[in-house]
Parts: sequence; structure tokens; C-alpha cells
Amino acid sequence: MSDDRLIVGLDLPNAMAGLEMAERLGDTVGFYKIGLGMLTGGGLALANELKQEHGKRIFLDMKLFDISATVEAA
Repeated sequence: MSDDRLIVGLDLPNAMAGLEMAERLGDTVGFYKIGLGMLTGGGLALANELKQEHGKRIFLDMKLFDISATVEAA
């Protein structure tokens, strides 16, 4: 049984790595965060797969300007 108070950030290089991590964690985790970096590397497809095929909850973290390391000012 998963505890939805725990949200695991899939801050990994690509969607395949994210899927592998989710599969390793299995039913112990029911809620995942997919950040902006992952979104450009197949993250939307991963979010859809985790939600539709695995019944997971997904938080798409699409913020740009609250953390200086996320986006460098020009």
C-alpha cells in the first residue's frame, strides 16, 4: 500500500529512467513529480503511462522562475 503523502521526484535524465525507477519502487509509491527537465525528454508520455497503466498520481512541476538553477537569466 502506498502513502500519498510521499511524492517521489523523477528528476532523472529521461522518461525511460523514470519508468525504470517507478517500476523498481512498485506499489510502495503512488505519487510522482515530473519536473520541467523530464517533460522535454518524454515526461508527458511517462506521466500518462504512470497514471493510465499503473494508477499513479502525477504532479507536473512546470515552474520556471522560482529556483535560479532552473532557468538562467539572459
